[in-house]
Amino acid sequence: MPPLDLSEATKLRDIVFRCKGSKVDWVTRALHTAKSKNIQRISLDLSRNVFWQTILNEWSHLDHLLVQFWDLYSPSLQVMYESTRGWEDLRNHVARVLPVLMSREIIDLVEYPYVEQPFPSSTAPFI
Repeated sequence: MPPLDLSEATKLRDIVFRCKGSKVDWVTRALHTAKSKNIQRISLDLSRNVFWQTILNEWSHLDHLLVQFWDLYSPSLQVMYESTRGWEDLRNHVARVLPVLMSREIIDLVEYPYVEQPFPSSTAPFI
């Protein structure tokens, strides 16, 4: 998949990246293309399974890039998560993969309600 190019989005204010797997290099590549000086919020919407197979090197690059964005533009930074995960558990995982953001206390953890997604009738869940 080609990287998401944000260079033409000059009026971009809010960005939400929906991270459904452990790989986040695509988020880092997309943010490197961002040229908008109007960015006010960058959110990472995490699935429940993101941290179990975390690729720490990719998260480290993203951590440092988000700090650079914050230092330059002061956007609101958020990690969004479903309410099925315990807050302390999530906070510990985020601190492990985004240590600079968490230590500087410049990222917010934002909870949203979990909504059960039904399996399509033709597909049985793996057990």
